[in-house]
Amino acid sequence: MLAPKAVDPHLIAGLLHQVASRALEAHHAYRYGDVLGPANALVPGSDLTALYVAMPNYFPDEFATFTDEDGDIDIAWLLPITTGEAHLVRHHGWHKFEDVLAEQAPDVIDFHRSEVKL
Repeated sequence: MLAPKAVDPHLIAGLLHQVASRALEAHHAYRYGDVLGPANALVPGSDLTALYVAMPNYFPDEFATFTDEDGDIDIAWLLPITTGEAHLVRHHGWHKFEDVLAEQAPDVIDFHRSEVKL
């Protein structure tokens, strides 16, 4: 997850803890295209209420996979999204959502960004 310095790091740590705890309780990892939520605002004053599990395409390609003696681990990016965007993913698929992101190019690390045009 990426967040601007203006976002309280304790909030981000809490979000990551909740996400990890849920994965551990469910005994499975999240997959690209999964949506977590929506629930309450991720940070105060934000319209972002859910997290989208994305490929880490914001980063260099070398960041996409970690490899050690036990094999490969795919790295996922938790992208903050709105309730409307979560519904788009669930009803029209992650491919459609990622097409919309590519077309509209919102600042996806801005926790106070506007919803994409659905």
